Amino acid sequence: MGTKVLEDSVRLDHRWWAGWATRCPITGGLLMSQESFPRIRPACLLSVSVPEVFHFDTATRFAPAPVPQGHPASIDIPLEPFRILILKYL
Repeated sequence: MGTKVLEDSVRLDHRWWAGWATRCPITGGLLMSQESFPRIRPACLLSVSVPEVFHFDTATRFAPAPVPQGHPASIDIPLEPFRILILKYL
C-alpha cells in the first residue's frame, strides 16, 4: 500500500492518492487486481472525505502457507483514517 500527497502551490490546496498492488511471490512483479492502484482516481482533495476501503486478501498474504483457522478472509483498511492523519500532520 502506498500514499502520495501532492501540493498545488498555485491553488494552495493538497491532493492525495492511495493505491496498492500484490507482488508475485515467484517473479516479484506486480499482480493487478480490481483494487490495484490507482484506487482513488485522480488524486482527490484532502479536504474531501473518502468512502473507499482496501481489501487485502488473507490467503495472498499468508501464501504459500495456509491461512490460520479462524482468521478473516480479508484485512479491510478504510482510507478515511489515513486522510485524517495526513491532514493532522500538514
